[in-house]
Amino acid sequence: MPASDNANQLPIQSLIADILRESKNDKPDILDVGMGWGNFGKLIKDISPDAVLTGIEIFEPYINSEEHSRRSFASLYSKIHIMDVRDYFKMFKPHHDISLLIDVIEHFSV
Repeated sequence: MPASDNANQLPIQSLIADILRESKNDKPDILDVGMGWGNFGKLIKDISPDAVLTGIEIFEPYINSEEHSRRSFASLYSKIHIMDVRDYFKMFKPHHDISLLIDVIEHFSV
């Protein structure tokens, strides 16, 4: 699902806003796992314009559809990886200040 259910968005938006306000970093490095159509990336940039966003999406059509293209994400995300997040961590061994995993946990299997 490329975007959270509308009923779930308000509490998530409020939580993200609280986390960003409490952050000691004016330019937080944020990982958005399962970025879908970038709805939460847009919210983050609205609250913290200097945030550095990295997006990961396993389902390529969400990123390169007629409605949404990599170009439309360019103002939000510094980097976009189309891959499994487990592979991302193996390949890049990244460090981020904040990681968002919204509507993705249920897709993981052991």
